[in-house]
Parts: sequence; C-alpha cells; structure tokens
Amino acid sequence: MKRLAALLAALFWLASSPAFATVVFITSGTSFTVPADYNSAANTWECIGAGGQGGTAVSGASGAGGASGGYSVASNVTLTQSSSITVAVGAANGGGASGNDTLAKNNSSTTFLLCEGGGNASHQNGAAGGGVTRAVGTATAGTTSGNISANANRGGGSGSGAPGPNGAGKAGNAVGCTGGNGGGGADAGSSTGGSACSGTSGGNGGDGTAGTGHGTGGTTTTSPTNGTLGGGGGGGGSGAGHTLGANGGNESLWTQTSDSAVAGPGGGGGGAATLSGAPGNGGVGGYGAGGGGGASETSNNGTGGNGGPSIIVLTYTPTGGSAVLHSLSSIGAGK
Repeated sequence: MKRLAALLAALFWLASSPAFATVVFITSGTSFTVPADYNSAANTWECIGAGGQGGTAVSGASGAGGASGGYSVASNVTLTQSSSITVAVGAANGGGASGNDTLAKNNSSTTFLLCEGGGNASHQNGAAGGGVTRAVGTATAGTTSGNISANANRGGGSGSGAPGPNGAGKAGNAVGCTGGNGGGGADAGSSTGGSACSGTSGGNGGDGTAGTGHGTGGTTTTSPTNGTLGGGGGGGGSGAGHTLGANGGNESLWTQTSDSAVAGPGGGGGGAATLSGAPGNGGVGGYGAGGGGGASETSNNGTGGNGGPSIIVLTYTPTGGSAVLHSLSSIGAGK
C-alpha cells in the first residue's frame, strides 16, 4: 500500500506540472476556437499590449523612443469547449487608444482580459506606456518613454521594455549624443534600464528579467548587437554602416505546444546614431516593447523603429488529463 500511495502521489504531481499543460499563442484574428479539452477550472490567460513606435527625427531634433504596452493576467476563466469567442490583437505602432487594445471575451461577450497598447513617440517627445484604466485582469502598466532634447545632429532615444508576470519593464534612455541610446530591459526581476550613449558610441541595452541578455552599443567601427532574453537592443554607433539601432530581444517565457515557438516580454529597441549625410533608423522592440528613435542630421533624418507586436497566451491543463491519471493509477494498482 505504501508503494501504491507513493505512486499515486507522484502521478498527481506529474499531472499538475507545467509539462502537462497546453500553451496556445494568439497573435492575429478576431475570433478564437476554445480547445475541445479546455479546462475551465485550470487555466491562465495573459496578454501584452502592442509597443509604440519610436519617433522619426526632424531637422533640429532626433526621435524619442516608443513606450511599452501593458500586461494583464486572468485565471480559471469559464468557457464552453469548442465554442468561438471574440479576441482582438492590437497592432504594433497602433498607439494606446481603445481601438488598439488586445483583449478576449467570454461566451457572454464580456471582456475578461484586456491590455492597452503603448504610445507612439512624436519626434523628440516620448509617450505614455499602456495604462491600467481600461485593463481587465490583474494588470501591470507599460513604461513611459522620455523626451529627448531638441538638438540637431544627435542620436535617438531608446524604447521601453515590456512588462510581464514579474512586473514592469525598464525605460530606455534619452541622452543627447551622436551615438544612440540603449533600449530598456523587460519584465522587472533583475532587468535594468537602457544605458546612455557616450559621445560617438551607443549605449548598451538593459538586461532582461534574469539579469542577462543586453545588446551592446555600437561604435565608429562596430555595429550594435540585438538584445536576447528580454534584453534591450544596443544603440547605434556614429560610424559608416553602424548607425542603425539594434532590436530588443524576447524573454523565453512561454513555449507553444503545437510547434515549440517561444515568446515572452520584449526589450526596447536601441536608438539610432547620427552621421553626416547618413543618420540611422531606430531598432525594433520585442513583444510589447517600444521602438528606438531615429537620429537627426541637418538635411536628412532617420525614422523611428517599430514597436513590438502584442500577444495573448492561453495556458491550461487539458480535461483529458484526469482520464490519463486514472489509467495510470489503475496500472499502479495492478488492475
């Protein structure tokens, strides 16, 4: 009997472990078919709102970084198996207005999950992060991006990192140099803000939630590197071929069951560097993160990097798991 009790305890532990959960990404469309084995008593729904675009430079002013979207989570949502529900997936660069929310509704058309998008920078002016005013679920606001001083021949500001289960992402930077600023890291924890540029060199991106993953800033002879694991992209360097801001990386938080695709909160895009006659464009943000700002030059100006896309993530323990558990228990009992 002791051996049987130990076996049953182990089986119950296995059945409740993440390895037995099903994970589904929703990244497009207006409807979603609830899985046939959906479990209303064991599920988690999460979303990250879309990131805002970095500012495009104008003569006399470089672009600020874009703001990050908000994060929200809801648990044990009751839905009818195999039914169709309404969803909306906000568009990157769509801004923080209500028409760009990322959301899901139940079978009664009541919204049970909603994340606001991050704001787009307007030239040198930063934007507000995705808020919690309209958010549904347990929400964390996106991070606002700062203004950058209105000076010609300057690199761009950097995008804010996206929030996640651990908390808010970190801001980029908005110091005026010829190099670009580094993008902010994602999802609190041990994440860090983006570093400032220094003269002709770009700033490093911030680390992601695990304290790693930052992209390195460019120089006059080297290009910046993209962030990984939720780290921000490095700022561009003021040298020929090296002025583009680098892209933010995504945290490896969720793995989709159907195809092993990986997603998670993203780091902010790095700001571009300027160079006579060839200012750079800002880097792209990871999921929910802001894009980097474009660099300014007297007669030619860089464009802002795109904000990161939004995503809805469903994680649930299939209802069939109880049948599997019963079968394994029967084997353990010698039946």
